[in-house]
Amino acid sequence: MKIREQKRKMYKDKILSAAREVFSENGFENTTIEQIAERAGVGMGTTYNYFKSKEALFIMSTAEEIMAIPPSGFDNDDSDNSDATEIVSKNILKPLKKIKFIDKKIWQIAYPILFNTLKSGKIKITELFKADYKMMDDVARLLNELIAKQKLPHDLDIDTAVEVIFGALFFQMTLYIYMDDYTFEQMCDKVTEDINFILGGKNIAKQIT
Repeated sequence: MKIREQKRKMYKDKILSAAREVFSENGFENTTIEQIAERAGVGMGTTYNYFKSKEALFIMSTAEEIMAIPPSGFDNDDSDNSDATEIVSKNILKPLKKIKFIDKKIWQIAYPILFNTLKSGKIKITELFKADYKMMDDVARLLNELIAKQKLPHDLDIDTAVEVIFGALFFQMTLYIYMDDYTFEQMCDKVTEDINFILGGKNIAKQIT
């Protein structure tokens, strides 16, 4: 069983590596599954066994950075000078800094493919957004820690706060991707402003005590 799993992983990695190369050379529209299979040295049938469509291959290869799982766990800064907004913003924005180095054109291609693929059922939403789900769980745990340290109100609705924070984050990322003059730094500043508003403003610990 272990040998079989290793073989499957080897084929999958070969196909993904070939896909990254071919998409990079030809772009999405001019790339075919046949080209990728040929580059990987496998048959078309083998390629389709692992990836059901060109869209799925694009998402899992060229745009894999978009879905990469952030480092496990967040840091809760114990400094008295760090309020809830600063702590939450720092932890959310830290793993997103890598997107600054991905060309916006790649994002602009990937975004509609991501959601069209979801609609078509060619890839499961749990697979597509596994990094987001993990990050949302981390944010929920962080908010609980901040409540315990009296940096947030004890009656904060954590589930709603997490949903609204990620809604704001998604909106700002979309603006960043499609607005050429909207910089990564501006996006980060606006996300921090949104989190500050969602969590009730700065110096909230003073209001609690």
